[in-house]
Amino acid sequence: MLCLVRRGVAVIVTMALGACSVAEEGPTCSSEAAQSVLTQVLWDSIEQQFSASAGAQNAKPFMDLARTKMQIQVSGITTTEASKDIRQVRCQATLSSPLPEVLNADISLLRTAIANEPGNVRLDDRTLTGAVEYRVQLSDDGTTTRVEARGFRAFTDIVGGVTSALYINEAQEKALAAEKAAKGNQSSSTTAASSVPESHEPDPLKLAFEGYETADKQLNEAYQAARAFMADPERTALRDQQREWVKQRDAECSEESIVASYKDGAPGGSAITLEIVGCKTTMTKDRTRQLLTLKG
Repeated sequence: MLCLVRRGVAVIVTMALGACSVAEEGPTCSSEAAQSVLTQVLWDSIEQQFSASAGAQNAKPFMDLARTKMQIQVSGITTTEASKDIRQVRCQATLSSPLPEVLNADISLLRTAIANEPGNVRLDDRTLTGAVEYRVQLSDDGTTTRVEARGFRAFTDIVGGVTSALYINEAQEKALAAEKAAKGNQSSSTTAASSVPESHEPDPLKLAFEGYETADKQLNEAYQAARAFMADPERTALRDQQREWVKQRDAECSEESIVASYKDGAPGGSAITLEIVGCKTTMTKDRTRQLLTLKG
């Protein structure tokens, strides 16, 4: 299957398989093949929207969440124009997506998006509805079905936005769970260390660096999730803020800064390294919590 989404016009070409076969009299708007590839166009649009803002490396977990939590339904299919000479039909359909429970901030986002697209999308209770126009064309030899669709971007942008909110919330839950687990492990390690010979105690430096690596990974996830929920100017501003924050963190957690904070002489060796890593871990966790509160 080949899929291309560009400037709100999507094209999918599917080679004839069992599900993609059509009747000899020509293609139909409501055929199983046409509906299948039209739905795939919508999901591909959501994925490309997210990848453009948050990076393709994060697309798979995002789309796994989207397909688990969100639904896209096609109904009310009508034929607006048919031409047997060129074996194509023009169609219209209604799109709908029952929305899961999300934060009030996300509903506000929906209201704003709907206000910017009057008549194209609407929100009835918790069901988002929109419209799509598409063309189904059959090749001369009857082996290939081509679908072109347009007018759906407002709908898929909103579905993608709601999924981004869910993605951020899930990232926040994971960060809190990891922090809780880390505290539990630290408590267990302290208890275990008191009952075994000193030579078996965990290496404090190793634990510190592992804690920092975990915090840094969670920070990156929160940053990418926040970017996915923003418009281009906001993403640029967040990028610049993040770069300044990194400079500030490295400066405050530098050896020179920590040594200067001591009045009666700073520790040396591994003790100062522990303080540097601990400082970076604490600031990184604080920054992650800030990013997780951003909703665009």
